[in-house]
Amino acid sequence: MRGERGLAAESVRCYCSQARKFLAALPDPLDDSLVRLAAGQVTAFMVRHAADAGSVWSAKALVTAVRSLLRYLHVEGRSRHR
Repeated sequence: MRGERGLAAESVRCYCSQARKFLAALPDPLDDSLVRLAAGQVTAFMVRHAADAGSVWSAKALVTAVRSLLRYLHVEGRSRHR
């Protein structure tokens, strides 16, 4: 992210932290969960965790980071739209 998008180190740290939360919420094995990932699962995760975020900024950071992760996973062929 730093090289391709020029993000600051703190932004990369935040994105990675938020992405870890999302990935940790998926069942094992992770590769299978990503292939079968459905929009409803993403929405449920967002609703659950955005409510617990503690601030609007934290909720926005979560949404931005997960959206970035999902875009990356799709481009890399690790997830499919469902």
